[in-house]
Amino acid sequence: MRVLHLVNRVAESGNGISNLVVDLAAGQAAIGLETHLATLGGDYEVLLEERGVTLHRIDFTRRKPLAMWRAMRALHALRRELRPDVIHAHTIAAAVLARLVCGRSKVVATVHNEWQRGAVLMAFAHRVVGVSESVRESMRRQGIRPSKLSVVRNGVVGSFRRRPVAAAQLQHPAIVTVGSISERKGSDVLLSAFQMVRTQVPEAHLYFVGNGDSQQIVDLIRSPDLGRNVHMQGFDPAPQRYLLSADIFVLASRKEPFGLALVEAMEQGVACVGADTEGIREILSDGSGILVPIGQADALAAAIVSVLSNADLAVSLGRSARRRSADYGVMGMAQEYLRIYHVSSRAK
Repeated sequence: MRVLHLVNRVAESGNGISNLVVDLAAGQAAIGLETHLATLGGDYEVLLEERGVTLHRIDFTRRKPLAMWRAMRALHALRRELRPDVIHAHTIAAAVLARLVCGRSKVVATVHNEWQRGAVLMAFAHRVVGVSESVRESMRRQGIRPSKLSVVRNGVVGSFRRRPVAAAQLQHPAIVTVGSISERKGSDVLLSAFQMVRTQVPEAHLYFVGNGDSQQIVDLIRSPDLGRNVHMQGFDPAPQRYLLSADIFVLASRKEPFGLALVEAMEQGVACVGADTEGIREILSDGSGILVPIGQADALAAAIVSVLSNADLAVSLGRSARRRSADYGVMGMAQEYLRIYHVSSRAK
């Protein structure tokens, strides 16, 4: 089977879509698919080529009519040259363009962020895949018929992007969160919760690993009230170094289709606390972590304190998390998508 993936970039920038596509393409090449990827490029080009993925240069990032027309022409020419069995799009624009030029190729579109404006346009594809049950349900509510929808959960464990790292030197007890500093990620809620945590665990430290997307929240982090106990580490291409040292991992998102960083923390056996968004709930609802109501700093603080003050609970949660993380392997994801491709290819 010949597969052509479409994605904006394959950059080492912390973008979950890029990370997912790199691992999926490399995993599919490993199981014997002829795997191609059309993209503007990025840091992972060498890794992909070494793993047997053939790269093609197309810019799907520009939205002006002339740029979109050029991208469509380039994709049409590539489709005629390769004649892929499946064109797999990972962004809205790529999904629409793929459907316009697909010929006999089947188009599969993965919805990574169902809250993104225009996500319903992914319905142009022959098959629409959500990265969680909550994403599938959201797309169904937006009018996509259930028979057209599937779910393939993101694979993180066994990532081809992973490289050996040494544990970061953190001050303990260390609370770690990975992701952009933003309202969507609940960074402000976590800050408020941390101020409450310090009244009971004054020696606690909070580490933000990710880009500072919200200047307002960044300014709060830098305020004198928080002293030296809150640390902005910035983006790190290997956040595992922080997870290896963390006493607890927290994901306080207000919206989260699927928590890649959460699974990475679970893989390291870190006790996890997450906001009860649908994407996080699917991962932690079996008891492998603690769920708290969305946006409630007091409940989040209580959960963090309960873990930091109870070593047995922390160990138990860490063990459960590690076991649960095995459900989210890269190679399992590659096989699941292969099944989707076969179903799509048989469809009339």
